[in-house]
Amino acid sequence: ETLILVHIVAIGWLSLLMCGALFQFVPVLVAQPLHDNMLPAPTLVALVIGLAMLILGFLQLAGRIDPGTPFFAVAGTLLGLGFALVLWNLSRTLWAAQTRSLPARFVIIGLASVAATATLGIIFALVLGGATTFGPFVALTATGLPLHVIAGLGGWLTFTAMGVSYRLLAMFMLAPELERTSTKAAAYLGAAALALAILGGVLAIMLEASLTFVLLAAGSLGLLALVLYGADVVHLYRARKRPHLELNSRMAAFAMVSLAAAVVLILALLAL
Repeated sequence: ETLILVHIVAIGWLSLLMCGALFQFVPVLVAQPLHDNMLPAPTLVALVIGLAMLILGFLQLAGRIDPGTPFFAVAGTLLGLGFALVLWNLSRTLWAAQTRSLPARFVIIGLASVAATATLGIIFALVLGGATTFGPFVALTATGLPLHVIAGLGGWLTFTAMGVSYRLLAMFMLAPELERTSTKAAAYLGAAALALAILGGVLAIMLEASLTFVLLAAGSLGLLALVLYGADVVHLYRARKRPHLELNSRMAAFAMVSLAAAVVLILALLAL
């Protein structure tokens, strides 16, 4: 039941919202039209039906539905197809650009993260559905949940939103575009943190080593990236030319405070 709730929020609410935003906003970031305006419709269908199949698979896992139908395998196929279409459409749009700004590079890392998230999710679905007993896949399913969460919440949703917010906040507040050293450092440190957590975590699981050191190292880099991002956001608010902020910019400040509170809570829970 918890898995159902988590995936309804993470895929049905946040990921669909992010996909819709990126289909509209990535062309603005790189001054290029979307590669294929016809693809978002089948993408939406694949993701929604895939999510429904995933929920049915979790209900099977809870013993609420007869285990005969391979819902997990169907869910993995459809969700994999849906996110593959997202990656193809947005990657081709980004690739066609002559230059890619720093916010666009954040989005590229976010797209790599959703690829990792979907890949791990498909592996989990195949193992949980009994479609495979391949040893490395079983090991990933047993201990790889933190990597799935980090790739999804940390890379796909948070890192992508960070990149988009750099451009949107500057645009709505009439603030200068940021290409500061701190902005570049936030991008590089965040990318390194995600690579270390996901790739290093997978390697640690394959070698039957502890994930603790890998995740602590990645978390330290990620914390530095978030601190630099927070400093950049404060700079944008101070450097703005619009004296009276619109509602969306004021609400963004509450979102930043929530992100900071989440980081403090994570550190407190780790300490405890």
